[in-house]
Amino acid sequence: MTLSHLRELRSIYREEGPRAAVVALLRRLGVFKHFTYSLQEIAALDLTSASLPDPVEGSLREADRSDIALLSRLGIKPKTAESYFDGGYRLWLLEERGEPLAFDWLATAEKSFWDFLTLEGGEGDVWHWQYEVAKAHRGRGLGTRIRGSVAARCRKEGYRRALGNYATHNKTSKRVLTKLGYRPLGRLLHLRFGPLKLIVFRRRLFIGRWNDERRLRLPVP
Repeated sequence: MTLSHLRELRSIYREEGPRAAVVALLRRLGVFKHFTYSLQEIAALDLTSASLPDPVEGSLREADRSDIALLSRLGIKPKTAESYFDGGYRLWLLEERGEPLAFDWLATAEKSFWDFLTLEGGEGDVWHWQYEVAKAHRGRGLGTRIRGSVAARCRKEGYRRALGNYATHNKTSKRVLTKLGYRPLGRLLHLRFGPLKLIVFRRRLFIGRWNDERRLRLPVP
């Protein structure tokens, strides 16, 4: 392992906790070459009654493909951004004096997990797919502010429920969603042993060999 790998592990330990750091270490050592594990909390926010925070400081706007080069400064690779836009995802960008501070991706009423699973929301639902705050600006509450502001815009557009998820060890994301009023709907466990996948969602077990073309699709109540 190199010094940069150790720095990466230290950053994961500080931001996500010891369990996440151990998992990252085992992945780096190749222990998870044929085994993958993930435990996610699925949560929902009732947009019709939620008390959302005041608008963020700075400029919040919807980004497009012309912003791809700018997004790379927030760690989004150009090919990744292209694939998200191709998939119909919408991106909200928070800036301050021309500097990108944070982003929040929105998906439609369904969300893809990994390369074989799709969780389907209902009419009036929208997914907060992913958000990120630039490292230099963390600790200012920008994660809560951008997610809350984007949720408020979704409410104005007629959406009634916002869906989100976070890894159970990710204390920061849990704190952000809880502060906004998200309520847990159930945990999503994913185990992969080579080509075989195991999913547990809301106490229901699914085992199969799904892939990107033959996906497992589960409804979110």
